Amino acid sequence: VAGYPAPRPGVVANALGEFADRFAPILDACREAGVRFACEAHPGQLAFDLHSAERVLEAYRTRFDALRDAVTETEPTFRDDVLGSVGIVELLTEPVVVLADRWRSS
Repeated sequence: VAGYPAPRPGVVANALGEFADRFAPILDACREAGVRFACEAHPGQLAFDLHSAERVLEAYRTRFDALRDAVTETEPTFRDDVLGSVGIVELLTEPVVVLADRWRSS
């Protein structure tokens, strides 16, 4: 969800890259320490849906590609419905091999 007028695609792409640059060290430290956190979305801020989850994962160290590769090593397809059921915090902090198990158990 964004304000009016909607941001241009280039602005969104730059923001996702900046997110990855700024939050990667924080997310890495949280994962190493076993700490979980969440951000509360407010009106005018990015709200995570399937499309934005994919974009954030692509921006964050190509995690979407790594996750899709891990899943399709053993599964015939990468199911978007499973991706949509996983919280964004887990998508960013759980090890990719742990996340891939969700597709295997579905």
